[in-house]
Amino acid sequence: MNECLSPDSTYTVSGIHFSYPENQFYETYRALTAHETHHVLLESGKRGRFSIALLHPTMVLTEKEGQLQIQTRKETIVKEGDPLQVLFQWLSHISFIPNKTLPDFQGGVVGVISYDYGCGRKQESAFPLLYFVLSFRMAVFDHHEKQLYLMVVHDEMEKKESVEKRLQEEKKKWQHPPCFTWNNLYKKQPKKRKSSFSAAAFEEAVHEIKTYIAHRETKQVNISIREEEPLLTPPLHIYEKLREMNPSPYMGYFHTPHFQIVSASPELLMRKRGNEIVTRPIGGTRPRGKGEEEDQLLEKELVMTKKEREEHEMLIEVERADFEKICEKTSIQVDEKMVVERYSHVMHLVSNIVGKLKDKQDVYGMMKAVFPGGTITGIPKEGTMEIIDKLEPVPRGFYTGSVGWIGFQQDAMFNILIRTLLAKDGTAFVQAGAGVVEASDAKAEYMECLRKAEALWKAKEMSERELLE
Repeated sequence: MNECLSPDSTYTVSGIHFSYPENQFYETYRALTAHETHHVLLESGKRGRFSIALLHPTMVLTEKEGQLQIQTRKETIVKEGDPLQVLFQWLSHISFIPNKTLPDFQGGVVGVISYDYGCGRKQESAFPLLYFVLSFRMAVFDHHEKQLYLMVVHDEMEKKESVEKRLQEEKKKWQHPPCFTWNNLYKKQPKKRKSSFSAAAFEEAVHEIKTYIAHRETKQVNISIREEEPLLTPPLHIYEKLREMNPSPYMGYFHTPHFQIVSASPELLMRKRGNEIVTRPIGGTRPRGKGEEEDQLLEKELVMTKKEREEHEMLIEVERADFEKICEKTSIQVDEKMVVERYSHVMHLVSNIVGKLKDKQDVYGMMKAVFPGGTITGIPKEGTMEIIDKLEPVPRGFYTGSVGWIGFQQDAMFNILIRTLLAKDGTAFVQAGAGVVEASDAKAEYMECLRKAEALWKAKEMSERELLE
């Protein structure tokens, strides 16, 4: 099959499925990706049904010097213009016929968008503005039915025998994977954790934010702390420990030769199915208790605290304002409000907002309206991002950006990259933030940032204990 999608052709997807043990899915993924330069795993560790694996990307689509670079195994194509808009427009021109017998994700691009794309990057970052991969072959595991779906995207006119041959080749790989052992090239060494903020400097930043609030320049600002340590074990192994310890709704592992992303994000930025769009803002945090009784007390305190409720109401307000740019106003509803979700180290207040897109609203316009999420910037979004750029000593890069997918059918799903470890050049980075409002206590907000990062550092420590000791 031609590796370059052509707008002159019509594509579809074919697949097979068969029973497959859940633990074997992860073991095989690990074995099949051992020597791959690019691979992606997207899943929900909290009541989610499907895990999506892309193992052999046909194309890599990245931002380079403000342009979109499309790289296949044969050539590199550069397209001028806003790289995200060019990417979405290129994808929208592909004619695709879905297969109703297969899971929702039937091909498209999977990737990451940097926070700096949305804020107009004033500080230089080590990460590109966007990085996507596209594959004509996918594996989707159904956790409810314990079925593995193997799919190939192909030209509608391709012969059935040729498609079947490729599907059987994929099946053979998944049924008879190569042997695998963790070949850990890292060595045990002292690891001193560095931080972008000292406690005193963070408190000064909080006091400065309160000055902005007093002058009515903002209502709320999300300020974050980045910590870093030497990377001592493979990032995929850290992801496996994180999934065991802290299952979250929008988890993922994204592997490239230049960086790796280990994410257990609890927050949805945007999901589009047909003309319906959903977002799920998080705002309000308490630590987990030592048992159920303490958990219930902390949960009650979280729900009843005026500061937390007012902060969350403001977040709903900013998300509704984003939706009003792209949705029919009367369709916007908050169908869940301030419910509590528990995770391994913290609990959060969460709401759910739905709306119907206006006619002719495409994925690019939708992403421009909601990105970056208001829960990790502040209110109002635009002015608050300028305050963040001034006060945070390091660029955010992928932190509070987004990982997700856009299908050939123009459906999409993207998380917000929080509770995420970024691995690059032998260093592990973890960043976490807190929403500062007029009533905030600087010391409490500092400790909240550190608590939010704990699950990532614990997963890293678990990986080190298992592989290095």
